[in-house]
Amino acid sequence: IPQANPDTEIYLTSVLVKAGSTAPDIPQGVMYDEAAQGEWQGSAAGVQVNFEATHNPAHGQKHMDVGSISRDNTITLTAPQPLNLSPFENINWRMALKEPMTSQHNLFVSWWAQGQMISSEVAATISRDITGQYHTVAVALNQFTWQKSMPEVDALRLRWAKAGANTSHRGFLLDYVRLE
Repeated sequence: IPQANPDTEIYLTSVLVKAGSTAPDIPQGVMYDEAAQGEWQGSAAGVQVNFEATHNPAHGQKHMDVGSISRDNTITLTAPQPLNLSPFENINWRMALKEPMTSQHNLFVSWWAQGQMISSEVAATISRDITGQYHTVAVALNQFTWQKSMPEVDALRLRWAKAGANTSHRGFLLDYVRLE
């Protein structure tokens, strides 16, 4: 297993590529890609989100365009049916900021079931200065503290946070949200 340099890298996971294979056998669950039937449905509180934007997708034809966002505004993706997370190790998505994030901005991720938060909130590590182009954001599922061991979930919530004075941020684009 390669070793991550803690000064410049974040170790997320190791992957086994079986002999004779050219790619790892990684379970994958697409949560949002084309706003299609069977994908997790989007909703928002306090912020305007176009869940079927087409002007700048990172993958496929559609993406989410998140408008001006302020403290405690949320974006929720709700599963068509409960999902057991145990086969998965990470959640990741593509994100393009419309303006840089300050050190006071954070995007927190949490998991929900039957209208109740069942995990801790984890701050996503985001390239704060990269604007106008997509980058991948990944959060390892082992970073969450769970109310019970790897439960079934039916929603993912992203919560925008801002320390200090609450000034709005111009927003961002999200695409290709998936579990691996």
